[in-house]
Amino acid sequence: MLASVSAKAERDVQIFSLLQEVITWVHLKHIYVLPFFGLDEKFCEGYPPCIVTPYMRNGTMNYFAKNGMARFPTGRVDQLV
Repeated sequence: MLASVSAKAERDVQIFSLLQEVITWVHLKHIYVLPFFGLDEKFCEGYPPCIVTPYMRNGTMNYFAKNGMARFPTGRVDQLV
């Protein structure tokens, strides 16, 4: 019983943190920041909710930087993510 209470508390903390991030993201308006479309709990069942953004043909920012498509030093990607 204690383990399930602890797991629920941990999930509540994760959800709260995610919601804070979403609230910030919704208000960001910049050409280099993707618009926030929503959260999806059904597609990634068993995992935290998925953040939904527009499709990017070059993949994720990490993939884009690591495969030599980016015009900035790869070491700086960690600062951006």
